[in-house]
Amino acid sequence: MSPILLFTALPLGLFLIVASIATIRRTWTFLVVGDGFLPGKPSLAMLPIGVFLMGIAVDDALLDLPQPAAGLVGLVLTACLALGLLGCFFVPRFLQPRWMRESDDRIRNGTDAFSRKYGPTDGQTDGQEGGHRDAAPRDRPPTRTDTPMQDPMQDPMQDPMQDPMQDPMQDPMQDRKAP
Repeated sequence: MSPILLFTALPLGLFLIVASIATIRRTWTFLVVGDGFLPGKPSLAMLPIGVFLMGIAVDDALLDLPQPAAGLVGLVLTACLALGLLGCFFVPRFLQPRWMRESDDRIRNGTDAFSRKYGPTDGQTDGQEGGHRDAAPRDRPPTRTDTPMQDPMQDPMQDPMQDPMQDPMQDPMQDRKAP
């Protein structure tokens, strides 16, 4: 056994198995955020990848078994790797937990919390296909990104309404003479 694999792949594989089971049982649902980075369900694909990592950590002991058993172990580990990588790109709907299918349905129908908060109001779509508004909600104060862009050469600490040649301590009305 390689001590590097024993101390790296074995704990990582164990963690991936525990994390995937916890996601399936809906206790660690924050791991579903990672599903947005790949087209499949990496939160579910962690289970076979974890089994594969635990298997390669102890592969010397497993492959020292008699020939038919060692071949079967090799096939199982290869299948785990293939299913894990495939699961990052596609997981059939019937293999997903019910809560994940229902969540995907709510997102697809536009009845999830994000669509209810930021979706169109009163059926207005503002000409956008799919029913989503292009602009941010209007019930908030303008932010820094809503304001027009300033001159990049201007000092950010300087008031844009102030004349850059005028001393900030001097009264601006002092230079003007009464008519």
